[in-house]
Amino acid sequence: MHNSKSMINLVLITPGPLFCIKEDYCRLMIRDFNINHLSMVYSDFNISKSLFRNYDFHFSKYNYKFDFFCKAWFGIHCILHSLIWRLKNRKVDIISAYDPLKTGLIAYICSKILGIKFVVEVNGVYNKAIDLDNNRRIWDVVKNFSVPLIQKFVLKRANGVKLLFSRQIEDLNINKINKHLGVFPNYVNIKHFLRCDCSKEKNQILFAGFPFWIKGVDILISAFKIVAEKYNDWELKILGHYPDKFIINSFTGNHARIFVHDAVMPDQMPFHMQQCSIFVLPSRTEAMGRVLIEAMAAGKPRIGSDVDGIPSVIRNGIDGLLFKPGNVDDLADKMKLLITNSKLRRKMGEEGRKRVMKDFTEDNYIRNLRNFYDRVIM
Repeated sequence: MHNSKSMINLVLITPGPLFCIKEDYCRLMIRDFNINHLSMVYSDFNISKSLFRNYDFHFSKYNYKFDFFCKAWFGIHCILHSLIWRLKNRKVDIISAYDPLKTGLIAYICSKILGIKFVVEVNGVYNKAIDLDNNRRIWDVVKNFSVPLIQKFVLKRANGVKLLFSRQIEDLNINKINKHLGVFPNYVNIKHFLRCDCSKEKNQILFAGFPFWIKGVDILISAFKIVAEKYNDWELKILGHYPDKFIINSFTGNHARIFVHDAVMPDQMPFHMQQCSIFVLPSRTEAMGRVLIEAMAAGKPRIGSDVDGIPSVIRNGIDGLLFKPGNVDDLADKMKLLITNSKLRRKMGEEGRKRVMKDFTEDNYIRNLRNFYDRVIM
């Protein structure tokens, strides 16, 4: 039996490209694991080795111009490292893949080479996302056909599956007998959001995320226009990466109190979160909603669609409100309720901060992750 007090020799396989390396996550992981991290990174990314210490990174360079070749090389890059570790008799206890798609396939092959178990994280509701993002191009047809098949292939063979909510892979009909399941939230760095000063907020509703349709930005804009007719001292700020300005502009219609802001780096999010009074995530599909946890830590009342994993992060009527997915009028009603009741906003914000310190801490994440890996390795 595996000794849960010993360090686990863990290989992480994550997709790229990576915009930045999160130093705090590296430090968190090396508390309990000996890490080998196989990942892709932008070819022009300035890697500072001092950030990693004993966190062992093996990067595969990435460039947008050669997307297919870079991703193919990444798979070869991971397999080559596995072969080298096998030849050197390097001790590896378990391999963990970021998703049941590209990295899941790679993890499966590497686990066979090393003769060890592998686990897969499921960080989205992939079939739903593919359907919502479908433009009926040839590539979309290929994705519609291949994504469910690849997921099933990988998940059936995985020794452990980490989910964000219990029904996340229900539509795939995976046999869970003799398969270790872990259901717990991903790590979210909340420390900077806990410092947000709610006395500096203004009459602002905030949204952060992309892509446009999956995140339900059109639903939010339509609902805000209803609210704005009566409450003319409130504004809506939309943070996100929307290169096709025509789509978002066609919905905002140059509204005087809807502001579209470019996506910001993670270290800038606490500033924007501090300014708002209400945070809204109207997604059509969402496995967890990292921004909902950040808003919770900032002491903000939240409104989210009652879909997928969002109800596991928002307790309706206690630390936030849920609205019927896609229902503009219901979302508008929920926004009106919070706009007109500052006492309720404050109470929900306080309840959220209490819960985040109980359920979403670093220690909780590491404890859940270690228990999950230990059960798989046994």
